[in-house]
Amino acid sequence: MSETFSIAKPYKWIENIEREVTDGIWEDVMIWFNVDDISNLTEANIEELNMYHSEIHEDGYLDMISMGIMNIINWWENETHVDD
Repeated sequence: MSETFSIAKPYKWIENIEREVTDGIWEDVMIWFNVDDISNLTEANIEELNMYHSEIHEDGYLDMISMGIMNIINWWENETHVDD
């Protein structure tokens, strides 16, 4: 038999890790900005998250953290988007 090792469902692993990281970051964001709902974040709060994201974005070691922050920013944008 010539099969080699592979991980079953690698994308499922990544999705689970991403969700876990995003949830943990969201807890930190709620505490830091003293909010209990994503829509309670202000544009200034989101700008602060964007600045932090910019600082860590190039650090490959923090890729998952960067992804979690962007998930929260995107979530906020989706929740607060107003159609013109």
